[in-house]
Amino acid sequence: MTNKVFSILKEYGLLAGDKKVIDFLSQLDEDEIRKILLKVKKKNVMVIKLEHVKMFKETTEITIEKKENKISISKKNTTSILQFIQIKEESKEIKETKKEEEVEIIHTTKKPEDVDTSIEIIKPIEAKAKKWTVQDFVNFYKNKLDFYKRLLKGRLNPISIRNVLNLKENTEVSIIGRVFEIVKRDNYASLVLEDTTGRVIVKLFPDTPAWEKLKMMVPDDIVGVQGIVGKNASIIAKDIIYPDIPTKQIKRANDDVYALFITDIHVGSKYFLENHFKKFLDWLNLKKGDIEIAKKVKYLIITGDLVDGVGIYPEQEKELVITDIEEQYEYFAKLLTEYLNRDDIKVILIPGNHDAVRLEEPQPPIPRDIAKSLYREGFYLLPNPSWVRIHKKDDFEGFDLLLYHGYAFDWIISNTEAVMDGYLHPEKVMQLLLVKRQLFSGHGSSPYVPQLPDPFLIDIVPDIFVTGHIHRVGLGEYKGTILLNAGCWQETTPFQKKVGHVPDPGKAIAINLKTRDKTILKFYEN
Repeated sequence: MTNKVFSILKEYGLLAGDKKVIDFLSQLDEDEIRKILLKVKKKNVMVIKLEHVKMFKETTEITIEKKENKISISKKNTTSILQFIQIKEESKEIKETKKEEEVEIIHTTKKPEDVDTSIEIIKPIEAKAKKWTVQDFVNFYKNKLDFYKRLLKGRLNPISIRNVLNLKENTEVSIIGRVFEIVKRDNYASLVLEDTTGRVIVKLFPDTPAWEKLKMMVPDDIVGVQGIVGKNASIIAKDIIYPDIPTKQIKRANDDVYALFITDIHVGSKYFLENHFKKFLDWLNLKKGDIEIAKKVKYLIITGDLVDGVGIYPEQEKELVITDIEEQYEYFAKLLTEYLNRDDIKVILIPGNHDAVRLEEPQPPIPRDIAKSLYREGFYLLPNPSWVRIHKKDDFEGFDLLLYHGYAFDWIISNTEAVMDGYLHPEKVMQLLLVKRQLFSGHGSSPYVPQLPDPFLIDIVPDIFVTGHIHRVGLGEYKGTILLNAGCWQETTPFQKKVGHVPDPGKAIAINLKTRDKTILKFYEN
């Protein structure tokens, strides 16, 4: 029954706060579990605690028992889980409103070393919770198509797909459309492209630029096509055009300071490299090792999976040393605060798929009621994804950072020929996303909500693109944008061994904002 409980929780997009929740729900029949979870889901509660299900279960049992004895109960004398949740949610809404007001301004602090630091949210993202309709998805894709048309019209002279029917065979033509279907053969491939006016078949053949672009294509991509009209109003493609990013102006700060990047800590897992993480914190606290870089660090950015979570996958409890989600965050905060005594460092954190937020992207910041100790001065808990600007000064415009955990990477690597080696080279996946100008890579690549403004479009070209999730260090540069994935702080798990993943743990990446020098710091040796 335990596996069934995990399956139902995943179906409703909910997380269990600890193993006790799973054990308790396993005693109930499926209908009763679904009734509880459905009502909890409606209240936008993502992490279920034992007191939630117990209170609701007790209320349900009392109600049934009284009905059997033909005794009625006044509703005002019965406290339900929904009433409890409503009180919690009202309090949470007030806190989150205050938090948003605080985070969406520029924070500047004078340091003893006479170096100012600043953090600015340049693209506010609200992780909306509502009942989504088919029309929401339609609007989502229409907006995406309009965005791509604006990007591509400078390079193409496109017509609507409907107007292709009016052209004679062998006429030069350009269109922009969404890839509805891809069919690959040995000596050719065909696409079905659509826009708001209709669909058309596009044929691709070897030894053309279009054929090479096929390696990076997946359904739902929006592309430009240059070609000629073929038989039956089809199009023979000469080239496929992705929007791509322009070359970014190389920025260099005037201050000799560093931004430091880590990811995927997985506190609570028995595979968490705690001693090595403490070694890292001691170094950052100027206690051990070569501190020439450490003393100049002013920003610490962590891109998700701060903890291992609870109920993320079946039988996860066997791999946990901390089985309560709040205790995992408490211990993570304790590590940062006890081992890191640096008020001059600003810490930015976003969630990942193991954290106590919804799985659907965009993910909201890790909630205050789950991770109280992380809500402190100098810590900025932001959504996933996030666009932030660091180190802006009167004489320097600052660095624009795109932070994304990267849960969709698994699907992208498995379905995109061009990045099949992405588990070894995550920077290749990141470059592909910049070429496509979107984090979202197709319906089904990652759970998402179709909200607008679209949080997945890369409409701001970042100076530094930072991800996690893959558990392997990746470092590169594309058209002036630095690409980095900082690995993890977790040993190879049984699952990773089974599927052949090769993590790269115990490392941090430091970038000097003045020289742009990139340094991989090692705190763990296999």
